Formats: sequence, structure tokens, C-alpha cells
Amino acid sequence: MKVLIAEDEVLLGLLLTEFLLEAGHVVLGPAMTASEALSLARAAPPDLALIDIELRDGASGIALAETLARAGVLTIFASAQAALARLNRRHAIGYIAKPYAPAVVIETLRWVEAVRNGAPAVRAPAQFERFEGPKELSLPARLLPAAS
Repeated sequence: MKVLIAEDEVLLGLLLTEFLLEAGHVVLGPAMTASEALSLARAAPPDLALIDIELRDGASGIALAETLARAGVLTIFASAQAALARLNRRHAIGYIAKPYAPAVVIETLRWVEAVRNGAPAVRAPAQFERFEGPKELSLPARLLPAAS
């Protein structure tokens, strides 16, 4: 799976990148700003984005998630901002609370892949708060609008 990481904490972003690569995923990023994340997504549309709600440039990960969702990219909030994640659930398929172990993300990605591949009665990982049903996981990725 091609995964975009938007994370303002450098060490966490690098650690997560390493774990995802070892698990066989293609990683875009980590991006520390919304504009960097959008540039990466335009160059190579991801299958899924892991987005922190507070990004380095002061931009909102929520606005980034909204843009990516409009383009058909699945998003998971990975943040300590539980209330904001839940309030903006329409832009994401779920939420992983910080602090989290990278293994939680790997397990969640396995769940996403299983659901997308039609596995029956697949249970979401316990540390992942699912916002929407499995039917939303089959959204086709569309190209993001060109940079203005």
C-alpha cells in the first residue's frame, strides 16, 4: 500500500517510515507541513494518508484530510487531539491516538487492506477507532487537483 505520512514530529515520522517500509509499504514523506504533504500526494497519489492534526507550518491536518478525502484518498488521523479527530470524522476512516506504537499502525493498515480486499467480518484493531463502515474503504483514488 502507498502511504502518505503527515507528521510534525521528526523522530516519530522517521520511525513510522522505517516500520512501514519494513512491512512492505511504499511511503510518501514524512511530510511536516500540509503543503509538503499535498505536493507528495500530487506527485504520487497515495492509497492512504496518516495525518497528525497539528502540522509544523501551523496548518491543520484536518484541512489536509478534507482535501485528500475529496480526491478519494483514505485518511486516518494519528494524533493526540481525540476530540478534534472525532469532530472531523467525515474526513477520515478512523483515528489512532498518540502516543502509539508503530505496530498499531501496521496492524491498522493490514485491517484496511483486508477490508478493501473483501475479507468478511474483519475486526478493526483495538487501538484504532473506526469512524465509517467498510464500504467507504473501496473508494477509488482520484488524482488530486494541480497545484495553483
